[in-house]
Amino acid sequence: MPRADYPFKPPLLKFTTRVYHPNVDRQGGICLDLLKDNWSSAFTIQRVLLALSALLDKPNPEDPLMPDIATEYKTNPALFASKARECTLKFASPAGSEGCAAAASSSSAAAGKGGR
Repeated sequence: MPRADYPFKPPLLKFTTRVYHPNVDRQGGICLDLLKDNWSSAFTIQRVLLALSALLDKPNPEDPLMPDIATEYKTNPALFASKARECTLKFASPAGSEGCAAAASSSSAAAGKGGR
């Protein structure tokens, strides 16, 4: 959403649908350097959306908002992809309701028990 001081400050973006991703927190906040320290008033909304699309396609586990998911992405990419797919089906489809938080919680519980 553009703000009053845009383009001098980055637009305020957040997901309203749950996303299972190391760079997206449970409140929909996005960790993307272009929206923070590397912002330039020359950037267009198109550039912002391209950067966001690239981040969704290739997470940055070195700068996560969700460290457990970042660890999973690095150590077990197949499990990460499976959980991301599950959350997409549950939250980004008309029949979706719960699941992403439960998946993140079970990931944390498994990591705490040494199961990965």
